[in-house]
Amino acid sequence: MNRLALPLLAAAVAVAAATSAAHADLAPIQCLFNTGATAAMGAQDPNWMVLETGAAAVVRSNIPNTYLPNTADSKWIWESANGQPGNNTRTFRLTFDLTGLVAATAQITGRWSTDNVGQAILINGVSAGQSANGFTAWANFSVYSGFVAGVNTIDFVVRDLGVPGGFRAELSGTAQAVPAPGAMALLGAAGLASRRRRR
Repeated sequence: MNRLALPLLAAAVAVAAATSAAHADLAPIQCLFNTGATAAMGAQDPNWMVLETGAAAVVRSNIPNTYLPNTADSKWIWESANGQPGNNTRTFRLTFDLTGLVAATAQITGRWSTDNVGQAILINGVSAGQSANGFTAWANFSVYSGFVAGVNTIDFVVRDLGVPGGFRAELSGTAQAVPAPGAMALLGAAGLASRRRRR
């Protein structure tokens, strides 16, 4: 192998390694908790806040038999354990952190059910154009934009048309990890080798 070929080979290897690191498998977004997943019936859910009251949401202590049944994965929540007050709009917020992840690659998918109307899902205050209707079935959702580096919020806006009110969501997300410093160094080495070859 001649002297000109060696820098080219080194550059190709460096670029391939850096590209592989930059496009690594997606990592899960932490702190995306399903409603009621970490709290007992009638207790506050510390992961979900009701924006209109500034207090933690509460896991419904009883639900009508017309609702989707609670499971080990998620439960119904509202402003209070008995689903009151009704005839109002409530916004349920979950906060999560994308530190160490590339915000532009983030995505959150899941499903939600509402008593009565799911009016919108917002990422950092901006509507993602999603809706749901009814408490007897799930509505799927997917969000692929609006994320920022660091702390983010996802809000679910629910309009109740009569007592009791209820909201339920199951969600998960992924994003690419920020490339390791070594990957960036490899890109720099590739560029340096290329410049030397041209000289």
